[in-house]
Amino acid sequence: MISKIKTHIISSLLLCLFIVSGLVSSTATAQDIEVSLANILDLPSMSMGTQIQIVSPDLTTNFGLASVVDGELILETELEPYDEVRLLISHAGTGEVAMPTAFVSEDGNDLMLHIPDAESVSEFVSFRQWLSRERGLRMIFPSIAASN
Repeated sequence: MISKIKTHIISSLLLCLFIVSGLVSSTATAQDIEVSLANILDLPSMSMGTQIQIVSPDLTTNFGLASVVDGELILETELEPYDEVRLLISHAGTGEVAMPTAFVSEDGNDLMLHIPDAESVSEFVSFRQWLSRERGLRMIFPSIAASN
């Protein structure tokens, strides 16, 4: 419940921030903001074959790999809650690449994408929710896969 409230608050704050900064119109919805996330972070299409290397912020440590397979983004390793990571996203078919920064959620079952802005205010969006809503993908962590 608290997680849903946090996500709603973050989406509302992002909407206000984007309206004030002129990135979207005042008639935009929170869902419009989620869609524009792909543009802001230059996220690839996330279709079959897309791979994500999960690495340390300085790119020196590789924590694991995630791949898009049959409508699911499957992570092959457990991540520690609160860890800061970089996602090296590469689309096999188009060569698109992105490197957003994220934090592992407190329960270890989501990645909170960092949205940089001009005023140095940290904003975060659930990668799991965005993948589900905008790409139709289900994010699978090892701890979730084990319980299915």
